Amino acid sequence: MNLHAQKFSQAAAAAAAIGYTFCALVVYFNIGQRLGAMGGMLGQTPLGGMMPVLQLTPMHYFMGLLGLVVYVYVLTFIAITLYNKSL
Repeated sequence: MNLHAQKFSQAAAAAAAIGYTFCALVVYFNIGQRLGAMGGMLGQTPLGGMMPVLQLTPMHYFMGLLGLVVYVYVLTFIAITLYNKSL
């Protein structure tokens, strides 16, 4: 079964954008708690002391979102194109 690479890539990029937005909102509203949890997961000291340095601004959000969407779209497009050629 051939997959339509452009539509599949758009759907994957949209799903990644929704997931990124959800994670960004969680971090925005609980940044101190999230930094502490991240430091604990990595086996380091809590990163709460970096809170004054780290910011989630609209520009940072959109730059991260744009990069994520482009990478997911391109990689999904390549993967689906290779999949369709292998059939």
